[in-house]
Amino acid sequence: MSDSNAWRRLARGVPAVLILGAGALHRDRRISARRNAPAAVHRLVNSATHLARFGVGLLLGLVPALLVVPELARAQSGAAGPDSVAPAGAEVPHEAASRPQVPDWMNRLSFEGVSFLRYSYDVAGPTSDQNEFDIDRVYFTLRARLWEKGTLRYTIEGTELREDGTNQFDLATKYFYLQVDGVLGEGSYLRAGQLDLPWVPYEERVWGYRFQGKVLPDRAGYLTSTDLGVAAGGELPRGYGSWEAALVNGEGWKRGEAGKHKDVHARLTLNPLAGLGGAAARFFVTGFAALGTYDGLAADVPTEKRRLIAQVGYKDRDRGTLAAEALWTRDPADALAARYPRLAERAGRVADGRGFSVFGTLGLGRGWEAIARVDRWDPDEALDDEGYALWIGGVAYRPVERLRLLLNYEAVGWDDAAGRADERRWMLQAEVRF
Repeated sequence: MSDSNAWRRLARGVPAVLILGAGALHRDRRISARRNAPAAVHRLVNSATHLARFGVGLLLGLVPALLVVPELARAQSGAAGPDSVAPAGAEVPHEAASRPQVPDWMNRLSFEGVSFLRYSYDVAGPTSDQNEFDIDRVYFTLRARLWEKGTLRYTIEGTELREDGTNQFDLATKYFYLQVDGVLGEGSYLRAGQLDLPWVPYEERVWGYRFQGKVLPDRAGYLTSTDLGVAAGGELPRGYGSWEAALVNGEGWKRGEAGKHKDVHARLTLNPLAGLGGAAARFFVTGFAALGTYDGLAADVPTEKRRLIAQVGYKDRDRGTLAAEALWTRDPADALAARYPRLAERAGRVADGRGFSVFGTLGLGRGWEAIARVDRWDPDEALDDEGYALWIGGVAYRPVERLRLLLNYEAVGWDDAAGRADERRWMLQAEVRF
């Protein structure tokens, strides 16, 4: 007999011995108390008897627990009990093998999310001294693997607004597309649906701080991040860059199609020194073009829509990023007058916009990083003093992998003829991924 079995049998006999002993003790004390003891002694004996009963009951509860708990612990750890016997040649199943099997469809699903949180204090401008806590964005993304090379992506965007008519917490479909990989070669993809456009998501990845604010073409109102259509893209061989092209409605994801015309977007990024390896391989140059036609304008109004971007930069995950870009645009002035009121003076004419953005990040070690960015935009070079300049400077900290904090100062200076007040604010922002 093994030692463990002997101890188990001994423990199982303890309750019976205790019960018999306590019963005999109780009987002897009752007889003795009745015959010889006065009333006070009789009460003392009764108290002792009750205490003995309590002790026996406690032991009756503890002993089974002492026997059961080790068995439960062994069951939790997957170890065989002392009385269990495995068939000859059989292996004790691993803990993972004893778990319920996950349905196949659940293995083909993945979920992720990201939220942008902010506290801001306005130190100048029309909202001077105003401060607020806000949720700038919440994204929920579901990906479903339909087959080996086919994936469905669905992303919902939530924006914090207020209960004053149209201002509520708004939920909208940001992305919903089918992607098929490898159709045009290794590393390539085809997409159809409401999808990423070639430029804005790309620049947001280069800049790395979308939760601070929008990049220049998006903030100035000339490009957006997503639209409905079809797209193709992929990686160039041996790390020499990437490319992407799209045919889309052209109105952006927040507006419906207004006519028969479509927009064409294309981006090409080259890493010309990739063959050298090391730091040289992180140098890149990028070109982008978007061409389209406005729908729904008056017959005598120009309808051409054009965006051209040239970018050069360097990006290292640990050391930081430095990039500069130039943006040229062409639009009918009528289409931009709502955003830039002074362009109403040039109704029926073409507005040629010019601008640039220079931004950088510097890794400081231990999760710290400094950031800076300068944008300058002029919506129509034929007019003077109707543009703006943007300055951003701050320091970021990543305490854990899925959380980034950013303290930054943002200033927007409008030209004199733009008719808008300058803005200056401090912001404490957070990006939370889950």
